Amino acid sequence: MAKDAFLPLTNKILACRGCGLHGNKILGRGHDKSKIMLISEAPTQEDCASGKPFVGRCGMLLSRMLVEAGIDEDDLYITNIVKCSPPNNRKPKRDEIDACKRFLAKELWLIKPIIVIALGQTAASLFMQSKEKIGKLVGQEKEQYYGYTVIPAFHPAYILRNPSRKDPNKPYLRNLAIFKDIKERFFA
Repeated sequence: MAKDAFLPLTNKILACRGCGLHGNKILGRGHDKSKIMLISEAPTQEDCASGKPFVGRCGMLLSRMLVEAGIDEDDLYITNIVKCSPPNNRKPKRDEIDACKRFLAKELWLIKPIIVIALGQTAASLFMQSKEKIGKLVGQEKEQYYGYTVIPAFHPAYILRNPSRKDPNKPYLRNLAIFKDIKERFFA
């Protein structure tokens, strides 16, 4: 990653006291000119312990789906809307999201992705500006004013709670289909 371009953003994130969350700040990771950006709602406590987004069981499942789709994780940029972990891995509150949206906007501006994969209900709702449940949003594409297209996908935590992989309508296979499509369109 081009550290120089991200340094001012990193310093602002580390100094932020914009909401009630003041724990470890977890920054995005990956390729600084990636065509594909994965965005989730907030880091977990496991992420905070490691200092990186998407570690632990969720990260292992995400990595497995990417490998199965033929996508190298190093070709992606992975981040969260909220940069601190909410207590007990709860869903971020509106004020916490609002406090961090400016950081996410700057990450989007620096990375300039073509595709944003919005992982989970919170990210999908934010980007799709919809109150629809995640199951209805998964796989729908929405072009954004800033030049990227958003595609909602199930969060790996949701898949871990709903593990059936046999039915094509189940979360794992629906996400896998999205990642395989991304592979064909952008990494072929």
